[in-house]
Amino acid sequence: MVINKIEPQECLRDSPKFRSVLEEEETSIDQLEGKLEKILKVCGSMIDAGKTYVGQQSLFANSLWDLSTHFREDPMVLSSLNKLIHSLQEMNKFHTILLDQASRTILKNITSFIKNDIKQVRDYKQHFEKISTEYDTILIRNSHTPKSKPQEVEEVQNILVAVRSCFGHQTLDYVNSISVLQMKKRYEILSTLLSYMHACTTYYHQGSDLCADLEPFFKTLADEIATMRDETYKLQKDLENTHASVSNIELVTRKNEKNSPTMEGYLFKRTSNAFKTWNRRWFYLYDNKLVYRKRSGEEQETVMEDDLRLCTVKPVSDGERRFCFEVLSPAKSHMLQADSKEMYDAWITALQKGIGAAIQRVQSCDLDNHKNNVGNLHRHSNKETRRSQNGPLSKDTSKMKKIKMWEQLLKIPGNNFCCDCGSPNPRWASINLGITLCIGT
Repeated sequence: MVINKIEPQECLRDSPKFRSVLEEEETSIDQLEGKLEKILKVCGSMIDAGKTYVGQQSLFANSLWDLSTHFREDPMVLSSLNKLIHSLQEMNKFHTILLDQASRTILKNITSFIKNDIKQVRDYKQHFEKISTEYDTILIRNSHTPKSKPQEVEEVQNILVAVRSCFGHQTLDYVNSISVLQMKKRYEILSTLLSYMHACTTYYHQGSDLCADLEPFFKTLADEIATMRDETYKLQKDLENTHASVSNIELVTRKNEKNSPTMEGYLFKRTSNAFKTWNRRWFYLYDNKLVYRKRSGEEQETVMEDDLRLCTVKPVSDGERRFCFEVLSPAKSHMLQADSKEMYDAWITALQKGIGAAIQRVQSCDLDNHKNNVGNLHRHSNKETRRSQNGPLSKDTSKMKKIKMWEQLLKIPGNNFCCDCGSPNPRWASINLGITLCIGT
């Protein structure tokens, strides 16, 4: 049983995963079409060569009839020769029927499959690519619409809802057509070859004993083809119901599995160059990092922030663009924009929780290290040697980590002075804000 690789929820979210699987399916269909066209070409040559053979075989039989006249006065030889010639002509008739069956099964069925089923998928692909381009355009327009023009905002929002719905339906139609084609190709090809093999069995009637051994297989295969047809019909009915999920699509994803993103979805990112352009990227939030990638065209991820402990998130309400927020780190600032209020709230909440969780994990690790160090001081005297070896190593390692982090903070411009009173050589740091300060006694 072939499993449908494209999940409806993934295609409605238009995620990079969906685009990657879709590209694989399109490549598979292209390869299938190329192989089927090669079969058509070779089969056509085979039929043409077969017709040439049948024509020559007919001339050969006529020459044998001419030879038989030489034995008019030898009835036994004449009777035997006539029977052999008649049998040869009957074989030639069977060969003609076989060539006709090859033309009506392989050529006709595969040509119909290419011109109808594969072409239908191509047509859906054109509609999908067109609506995908329109969807991207309206998303960009929606992001550019200033909140100071409420009438224009309402208009573009209505257009966005309509185009998003149309995109969802067109995407499902395209994905459904691919799924049906991938299921249908199985029994179409097998059914075509099965019909041709039945013709070959008829042609090789003298080898009926050998063909009889294949009858159980043919019967089983025919039953499987019938089952495939039923499964395809059921799949078509099930896929028709997937259109109902267009209005329920979640544009952001929250996951709690281990080693998986805690949040992912699309955001607009403002570039740091002089033009301050905005690009739409797929963002991931996991493992104390904020990374992003393009929807398609490249697999490599770009790390925006590799340590959320040094970051903070702040809503931005004084600009022209809506649903903007800023991710601040000690060295740089990132301006991001969500597509809607729901996505805006979800991302801010997720980032704040991610920053808090990262800091809490660090504090928890420090507490565990402290407890371990205290425990080492109360070990039994017969483990004195091991304690003297392990204790200083753990302490030195922890100390080196703190020194390294402190050096990184001091390298940031301005951190060699207290951010509060301006005194030099501060000895305290705010990990969350990435600043240094002195605390008076």
